[in-house]
Amino acid sequence: MPSAACPEPCRRVEARTDSATSFDQLKTLVGEWRNAAKPASPFRIRFSLTAGGTVLVESWEAAGKPHSLTLYHRDGDALIATHYCPQGNQPRLKLTPGHGPKLSFTFRDATDLAPGESHLHDLAFDLSDPNRPIRTETYRQGRQAETTTLTLERTSAIAAPQAEAEIRAQRTAFNAAIAAGDVSAIASILADNVQMITGSDSIHVAGKQAHLDRWAEGFKDPNRLVYVRTTDRVTVSPLLPIALEYGHWRGAPAGSG
Repeated sequence: MPSAACPEPCRRVEARTDSATSFDQLKTLVGEWRNAAKPASPFRIRFSLTAGGTVLVESWEAAGKPHSLTLYHRDGDALIATHYCPQGNQPRLKLTPGHGPKLSFTFRDATDLAPGESHLHDLAFDLSDPNRPIRTETYRQGRQAETTTLTLERTSAIAAPQAEAEIRAQRTAFNAAIAAGDVSAIASILADNVQMITGSDSIHVAGKQAHLDRWAEGFKDPNRLVYVRTTDRVTVSPLLPIALEYGHWRGAPAGSG
């Protein structure tokens, strides 16, 4: 008998489980992190979501080059971590029962693991401090075990003051370009995929060239208003490379100062 069509949008409806709660806790790691004990190191860990938010990807980078991956996803009532190691094996770890901000995974099985080869056996996250999570991993080779602990801090938290200063400087430059009617200066500031919604008629202007065409047309009017935007505050995202600039506009006839 044919099954009924799934309504749009089609979503899984299920009761909350320990694995779902723990996965939600891991999702709070989305973003870029560095070793708090070695802030000058080029080492980075990035967490991101894929597959409709059902898989968390942990990627390690050393000096900008990919190093390893760990994928986290649910398997029914279980939460699984599959580690893709530079050694070439792929251990699968399962979340052990527990509650609270401390999550522990232990070895379940592995693919392409040679006898006696070193492999990830235990992995834990202490999320008690969301700004400084602690990641602990244990590798085993035969009867030998080696444990490494990293205290992480977000890179964006360090870069926020610099990012705000750069945004304010770009706003000052943009105001000067508007006052001078300089389309080339505006072009040097805008991103290629810039998007704009006009304030008067809510027209969507997509892309740099469309944006520049509107400015060029407006600059032809000798009686145009020259608008200056004053930045009130800037909020830099702790998760993604984006920021929100809050401010207000003031318009005056061209040449009025």
